Amino acid sequence: MATLPPLPSEFGVSIVATDVEKTKTGHPFTIYVMKINRKWKRNVTDREVWTARRRYREFRSLRKKLLRDYPSLKEVPFPGKKYFSRMADAVVEDRRWKLERFLSRVLSLPFPKEGNGLLNRFLGAEDDNVRDIRHKIRDLEEEIDEELTLHAEALTTFHMEQLRERSLRDDIANVVSILLHRLLERTIGV
Repeated sequence: MATLPPLPSEFGVSIVATDVEKTKTGHPFTIYVMKINRKWKRNVTDREVWTARRRYREFRSLRKKLLRDYPSLKEVPFPGKKYFSRMADAVVEDRRWKLERFLSRVLSLPFPKEGNGLLNRFLGAEDDNVRDIRHKIRDLEEEIDEELTLHAEALTTFHMEQLRERSLRDDIANVVSILLHRLLERTIGV
């Protein structure tokens, strides 16, 4: 029996937790919480970490679709479908362990240079183009924030000057009013 050669992957995946959710009809099912760590090709130190939540049926569907292009994936142990006791702790833990091993093996597959869109979607990953766009948006947001901060500071300074001028005008108007009042008092004797 031939084995798949291990190849370096830009992804690291582990199933860090399980959770129980219910369908609309109230039937419980297990969610497998994956922690994904992606090392980007362009910058070795640039890493991204996120989580993705998947049901067993989603893992099974991924396997079925990948088997079309990678028939040797049949060699990799995969937990079978359970009709009874599927929510038992031992079953859930056994599945978690086997699904994690399955993912590790899938990540060692010789994917084309552009990657595998199916796997990327399953892991909740973005391709380089989407990532570049997100970085450009983030950079633009930072530039806008800086510009807004500068403008806010300028507006605050302008506003403070206006307040000072208004205060000075008010003070002058008050002084003029007092002087006029005194002048009227002296002249008219009010």
